[in-house]
Parts: sequence; structure tokens; C-alpha cells
Amino acid sequence: MKEFQMTGIADIRCLVIEDDDDDFELVQEIFADIDDASYEISRAHDYDQAANILSSTDLDVCLVDFLIGTRNGLDFIRTNRLQGEHLPMILLTGLDDPSIDQKGSEAGANDFISKADLTPAILERSIRYSVTHANQLRSLDERANSLKTILTTMVRPK
Repeated sequence: MKEFQMTGIADIRCLVIEDDDDDFELVQEIFADIDDASYEISRAHDYDQAANILSSTDLDVCLVDFLIGTRNGLDFIRTNRLQGEHLPMILLTGLDDPSIDQKGSEAGANDFISKADLTPAILERSIRYSVTHANQLRSLDERANSLKTILTTMVRPK
């Protein structure tokens, strides 16, 4: 995942995990209406396809539908967080259930957006904040690893 500023960016690579064709079309239309950035959209129809794309493609952000085929997006997010993945993951749902927001946060989602509330401004802001946060986490991980290396070399017996 590359670091970038969200103004005037070309080709932010986004994976949309969405099994419903109409909802995917809605998301595409919303992306098309976002100013100041262009998006390269990939789609996964289900959990397994999303996992394959994620493992083989360099992405900047991932939009994860709550219900993806026979599995759910919370499991996808949780699994990737447990593997140390910092890729921004934004949970989307068309369900009217406030508990999904809380469950998404617990699973490691960077944000939660109800499809009923999805607008270009909300999506752009969510992506911008999520990517910034992921970049900060990656930077902290790199610093921590550098410090571990320094400490390891300092305490080695000669």
C-alpha cells in the first residue's frame, strides 16, 4: 500500500467486496461523483475471491459489505487484522441494525457506513481518514521494528 495525500490523487486502488449487483453499481456511481481523486475499482463477489485479490493485489482501501455470500464482512476484517493487515477496511451495510457498527469496530473496521447514508462526501472522508490512520500505523510499526533491531544489536553478548 502506498502513502499518499488525498488531494488530486490519481488511481486510488479500492477493492469493493459486494455480492449484490445493484449495490455495487450504487457504490461505483458514488465513486464517480467524488472530486479531487480518481479510483481504480476492483470487485470481489464473495469472501474467498476477496481473500485471493487481497493476497495478490496492491490496494489502498477496501470496502467490505456486511453480508458477502454465505459469510460476513466482519469475519473478513477480523481475519485480516489478526494477520497484521493495516489495509484500511470500511464496513458497509444496508441493514438497519446499530449493533453492526459496534461489531465492525470490534472486528477492526476503520469506519462504518450505512448504505442509506452513503454519499460522495461521506465516502471520500471515510477513505481519507482511514488511509491516513493506516499510514500512521504502518509508520509506527516500522519505527517499532527499527527500535527492536537497535535494541537487539545493543544487548547481544560479544
